[in-house]
Amino acid sequence: MNNIALYLNLLREKRGLTIEQFVEDISSPRQFGRYVNEGASIPDAKLIKYIERLNISFTKFHNEYDNFKHRDNEILSEIAKHYTLLRYVDVLKILKNHTFTSRKHEKECNFYSIMSEIKLGTLSKLTAKESLLKLINHPAPLNADYLTSLELNCYFEVIFIETLENDYELFNTISNLIMNTKNSIEHSKKSIGVLTSLTQILGVVKDFERAFSLATKAIDIARELHSYHQLSTLYYFRALASLRLGYFELINSDLRKALNVLEIEENTEKAAIIKKDMLLEFSNHLDKSVLFHLEQQ
Repeated sequence: MNNIALYLNLLREKRGLTIEQFVEDISSPRQFGRYVNEGASIPDAKLIKYIERLNISFTKFHNEYDNFKHRDNEILSEIAKHYTLLRYVDVLKILKNHTFTSRKHEKECNFYSIMSEIKLGTLSKLTAKESLLKLINHPAPLNADYLTSLELNCYFEVIFIETLENDYELFNTISNLIMNTKNSIEHSKKSIGVLTSLTQILGVVKDFERAFSLATKAIDIARELHSYHQLSTLYYFRALASLRLGYFELINSDLRKALNVLEIEENTEKAAIIKKDMLLEFSNHLDKSVLFHLEQQ
């Protein structure tokens, strides 16, 4: 995407120039609109003329542009921090007062904006779904070689909304897409993370039969690829599904497997969280070996 065009347009607006005034004798308003909205590349000769029209030196323009891009990163980090701390009103205030030069950053922040409004209850479920899908130009991502983090996050949120209403169409589309994609080993390992997130969503909406089934499929894929990053979490999620479904004889086997994988991962923070949850969730169903292991930590 042509982020320089976005910054040119921002400076044009700050100087009170109409598009017609800004592009006169350089290009047509329609062409400039293509640079800004479609990311078309600006020829160097035209770029120099645009900068001259702003009455600024080429060097100063690029220095300010670099500073503005750096500010984009800072703002995005600040927004992410406020969102994590549940400060949704602050997220919306920051977004209202900042224009981004990067389309990628702009989309990411639009995601935070939509999610903040959902959390504040100012968006209906229908509007939220439409906004999230529009943000990633759905269904175009489903035909791409892989899904970006933003696309996945949007799909996860829409799936959560839909599964609460017993609508599994998008869930089935994404899960089938992930499990049937023939791609590199690296992409396949990333797919396990997607299946783990989908399993978690099913647990939250209390669809434990589907959660158990999907966790089992994801575990099989992870073991086949020798990918251990999500395996402990998947065993834990399947144990939770077994608990809710009354499959008590399966619980301790999965908990032992989860604990064994946690030792391989050597992620002490993650291990502490999962082990604490095991004691809380399975207090009446732990066998002696699992309980001994947990009490030794």
